Amino acid sequence: MKIAVIGNDRRFLQLSQLLYQLGYDTGCRTEDAQLTVTAWPPSEKLGNGRIASCGPQYAPDGVIDLLKDEDYQRDIACMTAEGAISAAMTSDNCALRGAECMVVGWGRIGRALTEMLIGLGANVTVLTRRADAQREIEASGAHAAFTADAAAQLPGKKFVFSTPPAMVLDQSALIHADRGAVLIDLASPPYGVDIQAAERLELRAWREPGLPGRYCPKNAAAAIYRALVRSGALAESGGGFDG
Repeated sequence: MKIAVIGNDRRFLQLSQLLYQLGYDTGCRTEDAQLTVTAWPPSEKLGNGRIASCGPQYAPDGVIDLLKDEDYQRDIACMTAEGAISAAMTSDNCALRGAECMVVGWGRIGRALTEMLIGLGANVTVLTRRADAQREIEASGAHAAFTADAAAQLPGKKFVFSTPPAMVLDQSALIHADRGAVLIDLASPPYGVDIQAAERLELRAWREPGLPGRYCPKNAAAAIYRALVRSGALAESGGGFDG
């Protein structure tokens, strides 16, 4: 089977190598490919083969949309959370055990982050817009608060992770953050942290896009492969795959 892999980070190089090792022809052009795997849903037809998109936005009709695969979404969320924690620890040269942390959002990434942070011994506050989610948050071992109360929750927080694509941490909230706080925006556009406002306030804040492709590209490639198999776009290789 001829497969073209198109992407701008290391997970796609790893995916191409993995597929080649499994016996697929990954040296073809898109117009000759029976399957094209891409990071972005294409705006025009790519050859005559099938197309599979792995995000970061949902694909149009006629394209195999890996974002509809819940297992794939869960894999990516866990890798993103792990990469965010690594970025936080590296930025401050310290452990998270005992640290006061805040997670904005209770989606897949927010849940994964909360679980990992608690496992590391951090004290975690999770902000959510939903009253029904607060019971889940408290059951996880974290403290729950409403997103609207972000300004009141920021004081005393050492590490802050923002996950939903909504500007929660704007200047009116950030003025309440501790000067030594670390703020990491994991959201897609329109993002969740006003980076320019943070700079004016002399806070350490930055965005961490595409963490799976940068932090653990081999695992991210394996997740794409498994999702392709589940979608029916690929047959399981004869020797199997345990990555």
